[in-house]
Amino acid sequence: MATTTRKQACWARLGGVVLASALAGGCLSAPAYAGAIDLVGFGAKSMGRGGGGVARVNDSTGLFTNPAGLARMQNPDLAFGYHFIRMEFEDLADVRWDTNRDGWLDDADPALSVSTDYGHADGIQVSIGRPIGKRFGLAVGGFIPIGQLMRIRTFEPALPTYAMYENRAHRYELAAGFGWEQLPGLSVGGAIELIARAKYEIGITLDAPVRTATEADGSVGDLVGPLTLDAHRMSLELVPALAPIIGVMWDAGELVPALDGFVLAGSWRGTSGLPVDVEIDLQANVRVTQAGTLDDPIIVPVLAPIRLDFFDHYVPERLMLGTAWEAERFAVNMDLYRYRWSRMRVSVAEVVGGGLDTPLVTITDGELRDGNPYTLLLTDTWNFRLGGEARVLTTPLADGWDDLAIDVRAGFVNEPTPIAGQGTESAMLDSDRRMVSTGLSVSHGEPFDVVAGPLSWDFYAQWHRLAPGKLARAPDPEVPGTPITADGFAIGGRIFSAGMQFGISF
Repeated sequence: MATTTRKQACWARLGGVVLASALAGGCLSAPAYAGAIDLVGFGAKSMGRGGGGVARVNDSTGLFTNPAGLARMQNPDLAFGYHFIRMEFEDLADVRWDTNRDGWLDDADPALSVSTDYGHADGIQVSIGRPIGKRFGLAVGGFIPIGQLMRIRTFEPALPTYAMYENRAHRYELAAGFGWEQLPGLSVGGAIELIARAKYEIGITLDAPVRTATEADGSVGDLVGPLTLDAHRMSLELVPALAPIIGVMWDAGELVPALDGFVLAGSWRGTSGLPVDVEIDLQANVRVTQAGTLDDPIIVPVLAPIRLDFFDHYVPERLMLGTAWEAERFAVNMDLYRYRWSRMRVSVAEVVGGGLDTPLVTITDGELRDGNPYTLLLTDTWNFRLGGEARVLTTPLADGWDDLAIDVRAGFVNEPTPIAGQGTESAMLDSDRRMVSTGLSVSHGEPFDVVAGPLSWDFYAQWHRLAPGKLARAPDPEVPGTPITADGFAIGGRIFSAGMQFGISF
């Protein structure tokens, strides 16, 4: 009886290894919600003001914020920038886990240290736009991480994870849009943000010869092998998915001279993301040789089709309302962002179908349970942003350079966490985030008469801070993911982002 139990444990571990390999091949293993643009903004001018400015769009970098403002472009422009994001979070207590992978959670398992090093998120921002006539503007732009085009992962809900940040900035973002001034001062616009959906399929056959035991055998492992693993079919399909953006902007001074400089605006973006469907077709052929007096081997096929589903890089529905006051030497803007996080799909792999078919036992879809149950309560949030800039210097330069202008910027953001509560099965960490930013812009004429100019050099820096807190989790030797000695997981962290952008009008 003990030998049979050990054989079953051996096959269970082997099956787990095969399944884990299949999942790794499907890029599974950390959530990402929205993207780098939602976190830090797009365009160095806007990023220096806190990433907002729904009513301050007048060039191609405003594409993601409010495409209606593209109608305000005066000249064709090109912007090219580089920025980096660094994240540092509170250290997490070691947790209990089946680290030796023997199928048991006991004192033989060393404590698991959970890392909060989520990697760097350096990237390039590019946008280009041009007006067509006096009332229409077009632009395309995007953010491209230089480390990877896109990182797709899931996370284990029982392990502590900063769910809103681990994978958030690690994907590309591309969009194209237009702005059109329908009436004097009243503009509308639309854009399409491009992402993708994925379907992964893998077919695996495992041939495992097993012979009966003899007195010379010392362990169960002597009876198994050699194993043959044949991954005979793998398929990955990436299908484009689109998130619409629509916007409206009213420059009140065009109709009411007394309100010159006062602008009202709003934009809306639809929900999108990267749904991933994974289908695993696993067949294990257990070949039993030297079975008693039988000359022919016995083949026991084990069929295990499994279907997994998860949703990565969730892009929430977003409503942005803003107002601005623009004067000759200064401007201020206030924005309210409404994120619909309550519909968010968390990037946790979920078993949505599958079974097990053998000559001895059959497990249907309804009898196969998902191993990642969790309860998570999410709420919609209002994000407040305040920003401004001022012209601090204008001075003539040499012939051909035109005037030198220097602007300074500053901004503030308050963003509540959408995580309102969760069950004891998960440890998703997050807290309210506050950010302050600053920026500097230097612009001058183009001295070589190649383009119309001016040329601009824009710099920005942002400091984000997650409010300190704690997720209560009591140590429990029988529950994986609970802390070894602490009574919970400390929450808090810092994010720093900085970069520069070169802009040119032509």
